[in-house]
Amino acid sequence: MPYPIIAGVTTLVTRDVGFASSFAGERWILKNPTPGTGIAGHTALTRTTPLFSIYQTDLAATPPTEQALVLSTLTLSQVSTVAGGAITILVNVDSTNRYSSGGTALTPQRMNAERALTAGFTASSLPTLSADGATDYDVFEIQIPAVSPSVLTIDFKDAVRIGKTGTINVYAFAATTAPTLTFAAELIESWTER
Repeated sequence: MPYPIIAGVTTLVTRDVGFASSFAGERWILKNPTPGTGIAGHTALTRTTPLFSIYQTDLAATPPTEQALVLSTLTLSQVSTVAGGAITILVNVDSTNRYSSGGTALTPQRMNAERALTAGFTASSLPTLSADGATDYDVFEIQIPAVSPSVLTIDFKDAVRIGKTGTINVYAFAATTAPTLTFAAELIESWTER
């Protein structure tokens, strides 16, 4: 299908964007390191230790020289011990790289096995972040029931985005007993900033 042209600008419909980003090797999946084994969240919101964090600095991968990162979808599943109450999922973005130390490195996997590119972003589960400040804000929050197994997929419609420097944080917490979750985050990179 040819791309529609409006005033000299190529416009892609959603399906074409998904295919084009995968074909170009710019679509990634990020998941918990051990299949079937979840990562424990918290019993309260702790802004310096998210369930996982995705971050990049000005040192973007090549190409392009100006790189953005988009969180397209997020799937979460409660496993193991059931949380002590409704689980709050909070997604937060920051225009600075808040990663400070620690955590378990998460390896981004290309969704197109034919491309041999390296991700221009880094991710960790349960890292320590620097304190939040004036540059961060919450973009999504939902509560899900504390039942196991349970699966939730959030389609952000490619709207959660950071520039060539920034952080996307996903928090999960429930009262009394922390939730243990598996996750899969679908990301798109290399959307050049204008």
